[in-house]
Amino acid sequence: MFISLALDSNSPAASLRFLEKRDVFNVSITRARIAQQLYTSLNPSRLGRGSMLGAYLENITRSAAAQQTSKDLPRALRDPFLLEFKRELERLGCQVWPAYSIAGLVMDMVVLRNGQSCGIDMIGCSGDFSAALSLERYKMFHRAGLKMVPIPYSRWLNHRKAWLDVVEKNIATRLS
Repeated sequence: MFISLALDSNSPAASLRFLEKRDVFNVSITRARIAQQLYTSLNPSRLGRGSMLGAYLENITRSAAAQQTSKDLPRALRDPFLLEFKRELERLGCQVWPAYSIAGLVMDMVVLRNGQSCGIDMIGCSGDFSAALSLERYKMFHRAGLKMVPIPYSRWLNHRKAWLDVVEKNIATRLS
């Protein structure tokens, strides 16, 4: 979602007051389903202490700065389940991209071998990969031509070889 505030330092005060109404502000910032791009010419420091918009812009700026200066691996790439699974797939000759962004969504993992790929939905481990993707997301990826393989953590613990075989089989066959 693209949001242009269409306000600058010369805008009438009434325009800013309208945007600062709780219901208007809430609708403005909560409708994006996947991603939000915000465009403004306002300087957040000129908006005043109690400004919702000022706090929101400041939070965005702080968050972006933290992401750019972080030297650590993203939290997702420190997940033990993901790292173990990634190592096993690389051992089988696969290229693996964990926490891979596709169509505005972060896929748990994308795997490629011999020009064939599939997405991995890692389910049940603690951390960023605990929840399963929705059926809507599976259908969306299917329409985009990406096969999806759900890997339940509880089953991975006891049947690693079987789940690696499932992934290999899905990489080897084309989506119909």
